[in-house]
Amino acid sequence: AGSYFVSLRVMDNSQVYSAAVTKTVAVSKSLEPKPSGVFKVSGRDIIDPNGNKFVPIGVNSAHAWNHEQYSRDALANQISKSGANAVRIVTGGNAWGWQDQGRTAAKKKELLDMALAAKLVPVIEMHDGTCLNDYDKAVGDNSAGLKQIVDNWLEPEHIALLKDYQNRIILNIANEWG
Repeated sequence: AGSYFVSLRVMDNSQVYSAAVTKTVAVSKSLEPKPSGVFKVSGRDIIDPNGNKFVPIGVNSAHAWNHEQYSRDALANQISKSGANAVRIVTGGNAWGWQDQGRTAAKKKELLDMALAAKLVPVIEMHDGTCLNDYDKAVGDNSAGLKQIVDNWLEPEHIALLKDYQNRIILNIANEWG
């Protein structure tokens, strides 16, 4: 248990809504190997698959543009040393052309396994729609619309991946979209 300051900022059509809460909460450091539930939201709280309040504390692990070996080493060996219990795994989808280290379902699986072995809750995302407002934008120029990103997640290999890990990950469908 510890004291954490949680700040939430939501933007909607140029309106900014902010809330800040200071609470003492128990933070799950890791999950059992394959819990029976899924992550969900209850009111203002994230509930982990075991039914406990979960406050994600962590950093980004970029696998869309950083040097692959350094990114993988940080994910496997360094991030958990910071006291983190979660990690945002930045990957690309079909539109991403910078690097291939997290584009395919097989590569995403490797990254999820590394995070879970380090006792981190992976928050996995596709970076293709970052800072875009386009719902239906054809894949190109390292970007895609939300529809195309969802279609990418719905490809059979990604569906299989998400089903296999559904009790141990948080899916951020599209990073900073809208």
